[in-house]
Amino acid sequence: EGKLSIVSASKSKEIFTKTPPQKPSLKPGLPVAKKDKPKKERPSFETLAKDALEHEDSGAREDALIALGESKDTRAIEIISKALVNDPIEDVRLSAIDALLDIGDKSIADPLSLALSDRDPWVRESAVEALGEVGNEAAIEFIKNALNDEDGSVRELAQEILEELNARK
Repeated sequence: EGKLSIVSASKSKEIFTKTPPQKPSLKPGLPVAKKDKPKKERPSFETLAKDALEHEDSGAREDALIALGESKDTRAIEIISKALVNDPIEDVRLSAIDALLDIGDKSIADPLSLALSDRDPWVRESAVEALGEVGNEAAIEFIKNALNDEDGSVRELAQEILEELNARK
């Protein structure tokens, strides 16, 4: 139950005519929407490939690798694999593993296996997990090889993933 008050037209007019009409003004500092602004285009495959391998900023290399993975373009597998093996920064190598998974092609087992020789156990663990997601026969063989890793956490993860994969069969 709401109440509705009605003000007579003459009073309303009186109220509104007391203040002079003003033109709407834009306040400085407020963003103004621009019409027909072109959307930022995604960099070309060639630009992403170059950035993934050569950009001086590791964050830019990671971004390029992620974009290559999201492209689902199998041509990117070779580029991402090079970054996986050669990049000096652990986070970039981890992003390369994620990018290979994003491509979603079963042929990524071989490139992922390259990370099993990485100097960093985190990268080797991530490779084992990724190979478990691929789950094909080649990937399973690579995971079995990880059972002999020098790092106990890599060996333990490899064992767990093999057990999970066997349970699915």
